[in-house]
Amino acid sequence: PGRAIARHMLELLVKGELAAARAEVESALEINPDSLVYLEWIGWLMTLLGEWERGPALLRRALDLNPHVIPVAQHAFWLAHLHRGEFEEAHQAALQYRDPAFFLRAMMRACCLGHLGRLEEAKLEVAELLATKPDFPSRGRTLIGRHVKFPDLLESVVGGLEKAGLTLDRE
Repeated sequence: PGRAIARHMLELLVKGELAAARAEVESALEINPDSLVYLEWIGWLMTLLGEWERGPALLRRALDLNPHVIPVAQHAFWLAHLHRGEFEEAHQAALQYRDPAFFLRAMMRACCLGHLGRLEEAKLEVAELLATKPDFPSRGRTLIGRHVKFPDLLESVVGGLEKAGLTLDRE
């Protein structure tokens, strides 16, 4: 049941039903405040919903209980740091994101490296991103927008990628 509830919360987020997703996240946390699995998912989802302090705090609590949390924990830390303009810290979180099958890893790294002005390294990450997701220039804004619901943060991701040498279509 935990995965089903987490999937439902994520579906609400992706559809842009942020108030409903926020209510579901709060309810799940109230019901299961000490569940390791819930802490991971809820911390991640809270961060995606703009809880820049509370979401990562739950993830840190989950990490204290189990240092092998799900990869999306680093995605949440990355977003929270990026939101605050902490590009080096965001890069460190991106380096720890360990799901190589998904395009996020290279995108996160390329974005940070672009913001940091480390263009040679950024170009390598862009190449990896395009190898994983060749249509990213035309679909990137939509793909990023599935999880990044705040326009200023979306533009920060896109801006970092542009600095890295990857221009996304306006869609």
